[in-house]
Amino acid sequence: MTPNHSDSGIGSSVSRKEDRKVLLGGSKGVDDIPLSDALHIQFIRSEKAHATFTVDATNARDVSGVVAVYTPDDIKQSETTTPNPFTLFSAPMEGVPYPDDSLRQRSFAEDKVHYHGEIIGMVVAETQRIARDALDEITIEYDIIEPVVTPQEATADDAAAIHESVPDNVAFEGGQGDRDLTDEQFENAAYTVELEKDAQRVSPTPLEPRAAIGQYDEATEHLDIIATTQIPHAYRRLLAQMLEHPENKIDVTVPDMGGGFGARQHPYPADVLVGWCAVDLERTVKWRSTRTENQLVENDGRGYEGTWEIALSEQGDILAVRADIRYDLGAWIARGAASLAEAGNLLMTGLYDIPAAYSHVTGIVTNTARIDAYRGVSATPMLMMLERLVSKVAKKAGMDPAAVRKRNFVDPDQFPYQTAGGAKYDSGDYERNFDIGLDELDYSSLRERQEQLREEGRYIGIGISCWTEVAGLGPCGHIDVATWGYGGVQVHPTGEVTVYAGSSNHGQGHETSLGQVASHELGVPLDSVTVVENSTKEVTEGVGTYASRTAALTGGAVAKSCRKIVRKGGKVAAHETGVTPDVIEFDDGTYYPIDSPEDAVTFSEVARQVHMGADIPEEMEPGLEEQTYYDPENCTWPFGTHMVVVEVDPDTGEYDIDQYVATEDCGVQINPAIVEGQIVGGIAQGLGQALYEEVEYADDGTHLSAPLRDETLGSSGGYTVPKAEHMPDITIKSTTTPSPHTPHGAKGMGESGTVAAPGAIVNAIEDAIEPFDIDPMTPPITPEKVWMAINREGKE
Repeated sequence: MTPNHSDSGIGSSVSRKEDRKVLLGGSKGVDDIPLSDALHIQFIRSEKAHATFTVDATNARDVSGVVAVYTPDDIKQSETTTPNPFTLFSAPMEGVPYPDDSLRQRSFAEDKVHYHGEIIGMVVAETQRIARDALDEITIEYDIIEPVVTPQEATADDAAAIHESVPDNVAFEGGQGDRDLTDEQFENAAYTVELEKDAQRVSPTPLEPRAAIGQYDEATEHLDIIATTQIPHAYRRLLAQMLEHPENKIDVTVPDMGGGFGARQHPYPADVLVGWCAVDLERTVKWRSTRTENQLVENDGRGYEGTWEIALSEQGDILAVRADIRYDLGAWIARGAASLAEAGNLLMTGLYDIPAAYSHVTGIVTNTARIDAYRGVSATPMLMMLERLVSKVAKKAGMDPAAVRKRNFVDPDQFPYQTAGGAKYDSGDYERNFDIGLDELDYSSLRERQEQLREEGRYIGIGISCWTEVAGLGPCGHIDVATWGYGGVQVHPTGEVTVYAGSSNHGQGHETSLGQVASHELGVPLDSVTVVENSTKEVTEGVGTYASRTAALTGGAVAKSCRKIVRKGGKVAAHETGVTPDVIEFDDGTYYPIDSPEDAVTFSEVARQVHMGADIPEEMEPGLEEQTYYDPENCTWPFGTHMVVVEVDPDTGEYDIDQYVATEDCGVQINPAIVEGQIVGGIAQGLGQALYEEVEYADDGTHLSAPLRDETLGSSGGYTVPKAEHMPDITIKSTTTPSPHTPHGAKGMGESGTVAAPGAIVNAIEDAIEPFDIDPMTPPITPEKVWMAINREGKE
């Protein structure tokens, strides 16, 4: 059977169905939901990073319109169960135990705060304004403890312990790979390069700050949550565990949400307390974060610093890579943070056939907000550093950086390929994809032009960054939470189709792409397919959207459910035409016997017949509906290369991006236009990390990056994100290497831009100013940093 609906199925760049609602102003976020009787929550947050404290809320309780004020003692003494600590995804890496339970984040500080912005209570009032005013009436006395805001400070001999259970502030430590073989390869290498990387934290900065509504029905003991989350079903499971409330008496709905970028794949303390407060007061309660509050406490990304090294043979073969990483976790270990150590290590060899690799990671707690998932996760620093090393060791050996890459790519006939870092890549043709980028850039001519321009006092640089990512996260057991994809499909008697997806759409275009999967498999027009997501009330099960998994896993589940439906429909068509099911073909919405295509039966006719239930095979139940929990045999591994050309003015340190070429292979593309949109969005965030973005803390632990600022206003304080004017023209080229184990060959690709862009941009800038004998730089690479690198004192 070869289902197809060519004008709207897989591979078609149809317009996104969900955009009409947004463009016409019909999109509704949490704050747009009318609630006439809701109470409003404002959280009491610590103004200090490390201190014991006491709270006096007497005056706040006397403010007219205040319904309740909860201090830590009030929460613990309430008849409503005190929230349990958060749980973790998994251990940091194989052979390394789970960190001590005392490091799991709490919903509120009891008598000691651990970072600026930690919750130490809440005010509940009739209006948001009253709740905010009441905050000013609360008195907090702090007994300051010396904070530690960097891993170096936290591991100093005289550093104060953030948690008594880990007096040295080391939460975990371990290695991945073959250390002895790696050391041996370094001893035999003709060329080695070592790079240091300083710390860099980046903020996800979604368009919409976080918000939550809790509605509790005392009669049924049912808790309804409306929240900005990427994981409605998993959110429900976690709330049930933390609040000790039956999961079947909790529902979670996600309205239209302005971005998540991985940072909303776990609940936060505020989310848990909204649910707790609704139960305790038996009322509807609402919380909406401000932009500055959101920046203050929504988890940061990255947090990697340390040393990376590479070893190269005389002939140009990469022999080994190794790293010694200090991983800043923040004050608490967030739900996914520990597992990111292994996730980064899996990618330490990139696209290259490297025989030995070893990465040692030390997870360290500091008096800062938590680190957790952010688009690209730990792949971004690992591959940025690898690609910088490849370029530098090639130059040290007198070889071309592109030629060294091509020499070391994993060959197509080596797949499935087991890396020295522990990953098992599914498929790829790296050189074919890479050559497309080189041709688009006209690489050889560009190198010649670079030399000519240097003689004229102009400095252009060419940066290359090859990438892959762990997409389609699975199979089950890979981490200690469910990782299957869920897709239910219901065919209505009229032939229309409803897809029930266990993912969460917050800008990725799922309504379109998952609809295309169903359209393609069932041979029905896309307009006849409705996709339902984001609600535990409407969708039976789900895991959520993160780790570039929706196209591969939810899309795979939808495809499998559709194929079950097609097979059942084939039996009905066989019954109708008087033949056996094995001679029925299905093509573009029509069933027909192979030898008598004129006896065709349409899909909508079969749907109506199955629904009526009278004239169907005897052993068959009425109805045309299926569901699938799709557990893949492996993750998927998309890949590609980003190539950047910059020109740097050495007199000012200013730079311009002249060319940006991105090659992409994410397997079968469901909707190429959506793929391009994801790539461009990811590049914007990768460019931000490379050139603009950094979360800063003062020495006393005060968070300095809560307000957004323009990049021209100074070099410290606030947070800068790239704007439209900073984005270069981007050329995108694609190849297709299907995944061998997803039903439709898709791999996932939501994070490629954030993974690849930083390495390409940094390599380009450093290549441009190589004649000035600069020291390696850590992003964000501002014009000021470039000028200082060129003009540093003591340079020969």
